Amino acid sequence: MKKTRPNRVLACLLALFMFLTLAPAAAHATVVGQTDFARSFISAIDPGGEWLLVEVERLLNARQKTVATMREGDLDFITSIGLAGRGIHGHIPPAIGHLRNLEHLFLSGNNLTNGPSGLPNQLFSLSNLRNIDLSNNLYTGPIDSRFSQLPLEVLRLSGNDHTGGIPVALTQIPTLRMLDLSDNRLTGGVIPELANLNNLRYLELSRNPLGGSIPAELTTMTNLEVLAIWSAELTGEIPATIGNMTALQYIDLGINRLTGEIPVSIGNLIRLRELTISFNRITGTVPDIFQNMNRLEEVHIDENYLRGHIPQSLFDRFLGGTEVTFSWNYMTGPNALAIEQELGIRVSHGNFVDGSSAQQFRLTTIRDIQYIRVAQGEFVDLWRYLENVVATGSTLDPKPMRPYNEYVIFVTNPADASRVEIHTNGGLFVRLSEEVLWENAISITIKIRNNYDSEFSRVTFGIGTGPGPTGPPGVGGGGGIVEVTPPDVPLVGIIHHMPYLVGYPDGEIKGDRNISREEAAVILFRIREGMVPREPASEAPFFDVSATRWSSGYIEYAKVNGLLQVTRTEASGRRTR
Repeated sequence: MKKTRPNRVLACLLALFMFLTLAPAAAHATVVGQTDFARSFISAIDPGGEWLLVEVERLLNARQKTVATMREGDLDFITSIGLAGRGIHGHIPPAIGHLRNLEHLFLSGNNLTNGPSGLPNQLFSLSNLRNIDLSNNLYTGPIDSRFSQLPLEVLRLSGNDHTGGIPVALTQIPTLRMLDLSDNRLTGGVIPELANLNNLRYLELSRNPLGGSIPAELTTMTNLEVLAIWSAELTGEIPATIGNMTALQYIDLGINRLTGEIPVSIGNLIRLRELTISFNRITGTVPDIFQNMNRLEEVHIDENYLRGHIPQSLFDRFLGGTEVTFSWNYMTGPNALAIEQELGIRVSHGNFVDGSSAQQFRLTTIRDIQYIRVAQGEFVDLWRYLENVVATGSTLDPKPMRPYNEYVIFVTNPADASRVEIHTNGGLFVRLSEEVLWENAISITIKIRNNYDSEFSRVTFGIGTGPGPTGPPGVGGGGGIVEVTPPDVPLVGIIHHMPYLVGYPDGEIKGDRNISREEAAVILFRIREGMVPREPASEAPFFDVSATRWSSGYIEYAKVNGLLQVTRTEASGRRTR
């Protein structure tokens, strides 16, 4: 050991000398004893790539060698470069091509950029390179399609500033097992060609403004274990065939704009450990599909439009240790209450859970009126007289009404059913064909569909053709609040609607600005239809409105319903107004 110590000291001194004397300005200078291979490697260290020279020198020193005297084959032992989180600046230099046996390149968490000419060609000549991690650096522009030339198993480019679409070329890497492109600025949707990656186990595309829907083709990826596309501006429905992806262990599709119902086929995913679909616009009920999902650890369905009860199979999973959260939906039931009592009020905020300690809502009529006067012989949409109010706790957050088809309306006393005509085509309509005084008001009940046995989810009130009693609220009304309407003023003309101004992304309404045509179309739609999302139009509703425009669906609705029409101006020809 004593004999080798001076050699190590000498090697370190030589390394320092090499770094100082072979800096960019003198990188091509001749050094006594320098080999042709060393000269070739050093000449491929351009300004910004000096960090690779230092790292190679360090690895050689450990073998009693140095860059200056290395020969062909002396770098073949280097199969991995691991410099994650070292604060490196610059770029990958062409000299990387000299590491012909390199298998792993770990450079995440640095300050690397594309370089003066992008990534060097020499990087893509490394025929053994199978693991690249360039995440959390400063790369910009489109993702390099030349990665497809490598036999990669892992490609991680997350946390950069890549733009453009997902390159189709990446889907031509048959060996790829992990693809992480998250936290960039990628657009253009989730490309269906990703289904070509038959060996892929991990797909992470989150935190990109991708947009578009989840291609059904992805559900043919039967080896995929992790599907993470959260916060990606996705729209449309979760494919009904997602249950074909039987290897899935983790699904995270949260913070998107997904619609439709939870696919029943998810029950086929018996290996699933986590299901997260929070912060979407998913409707309907939670299907009773969790019987065989014994590995399930987490289910997060918060911030959707779900109603009904927590199904027994999911409650059984909860009793077995699965974490279940479902806040800010329209759900109810004893299973929901039991989960809250076990996990705390945070899991059930903003629902319709009777007996809850958390902040809950209840369905009622506007201002809790107990009697609504209607005009004899005319249909009245009672949905427009409904609202949600705080039942327990307190909040400033509104609880919008759901579309009329998510409610059930019926005559409370079946004996009165023959006196009322009800139809639910386009609303919750009732009509009285005979005179009904308020004293003999017909009791009507409306409830949230599927919210069985929930007092918070139902409201009962009277309807009639005669005026209500005079006097202050409560007089002659049996103890409740009475809507008093003068005999000559029918209530039919009064329309109640939910809030229709939601503001810009920063939360401001900016009411001092001129309103645009598309903003007006959205307001008109919400006044008529409520806060239900509108999908983009299948084709351009007007010549100056693209079908891909975010507002095209609302403008199409306004056009079809006669709320927008075409006019002509001398300057610009046809325009909508």
